[in-house]
Amino acid sequence: MHALLVIFVWVAIVTVAALAFGIWLMVSIIRWIVRLMLGPGLKQTRIAPPACGTAIRHCGRGGCLAPNPVSARFCRRCGQTFAPPQRVPVQRAAVL
Repeated sequence: MHALLVIFVWVAIVTVAALAFGIWLMVSIIRWIVRLMLGPGLKQTRIAPPACGTAIRHCGRGGCLAPNPVSARFCRRCGQTFAPPQRVPVQRAAVL
């Protein structure tokens, strides 16, 4: 009776693993076909966040909002142009 239980558990584990692999394989094939149909130009790229301590500004476009360096002229994700940075007059005080 004990051997029958061990065999049943082993068959159940193999069946679940085979089922999971089959689902993964089907999803991978479907994703591959969709990528072929849509073409390589629609692949979304990942952008690394700026390093700590650097000044950033977020894209003003509603769906993008990607972080960009302050010196950037264009958004790194969507390509929208940024307004040039404005100069602000600063008064300096002497420290004695």
